Amino acid sequence: MRSPRPRLAWLLALLLGIYGCERPAAPVEAEVYAMGTLVHFSLYGASPEAAAEAIRAAEVWLQAFGRDGWAFGDGELAHLNAALARGECRRVSADLAAQIRLARAVSGASEGRFDPAVGPLVRLWGFDRAPRDPDRPFPQPDAIAALLPLPPISAVTVSAAGEVCGPRGLFIDLGGIGKGYAVDHVVADLARRGIPAALVNAGGNLKSWGEPPGRGWRIGIRDPYRPGVMATLALAAGEAVSTSGDYERMFDHDGTRYHHILDPRTGYPVAGLHAVTVVHADAALADAASTALFVAGPEQWRPVAAALGIAQALVVQADGTVAMTPAMAGRVRFVPGWAPPHAAGD
Repeated sequence: MRSPRPRLAWLLALLLGIYGCERPAAPVEAEVYAMGTLVHFSLYGASPEAAAEAIRAAEVWLQAFGRDGWAFGDGELAHLNAALARGECRRVSADLAAQIRLARAVSGASEGRFDPAVGPLVRLWGFDRAPRDPDRPFPQPDAIAALLPLPPISAVTVSAAGEVCGPRGLFIDLGGIGKGYAVDHVVADLARRGIPAALVNAGGNLKSWGEPPGRGWRIGIRDPYRPGVMATLALAAGEAVSTSGDYERMFDHDGTRYHHILDPRTGYPVAGLHAVTVVHADAALADAASTALFVAGPEQWRPVAAALGIAQALVVQADGTVAMTPAMAGRVRFVPGWAPPHAAGD
């Protein structure tokens, strides 16, 4: 989650000039780089000054959160992993404790399909850095097998005071839940500040607050095959969306593409789906659930969604078939003429 210093100051200065004088009804928009991704803000109904103050506060929190939540850096989660490696317990912040508790719950309900204790596999595959170092050696089967079975996140305990204990060798990577948790936090802070309506998007994990003037929210669902979107989705106030795809972080080796969504049971990137989109009121749960459904694959994603309490989900299968839950189907509008490449003849 290491990130360069964002260019927020000049962005906000530009926005204050544009929206403060010429287009008072338009949203205030800005981007910051945090948690290894771009975080985009669209704020409606607030003065440029109030919006700028809210975004600055969000940036400060996001930078700290990204540093402390990066498993492979020098922040709080890295220190926890070091303590667990020594066989020690460690007291953590409320934010980190909350993420670990939710991760344990999602892992249990998904029967281990989502398990952030995949840190050793993430590092072996080279996804501990973004972008991946192209000179990183390709993982060999014996090296993967030597890590399995991984100590699961279910073996971790979190006390009421936030003390985390777990078996020696357990290494936690919260990349599959952290962005959703951050979006929940930022949107809640915007609401506390009296921002009437907002949309916050952190690398495909987004959440709305309120409603933009004169219309509802409609967001795009990324096309997993080509640049652009394949469909749009109606979003109610306070809902969150998370998408996991095999196109997000990947590399080619000997003519085969390998992506970053790893099956904690096999140690290899998951096959069977290209993308999963989940809608839920809780962005952290949606974030973790989209990964769990991706790992579950075309045969098991529906029962896993039901076990997680996810009523709204869309999956793009490896053969190009798009499947949805009934509650999701009524909200999705496909781009006219959209089809997977082999069906469209691309």
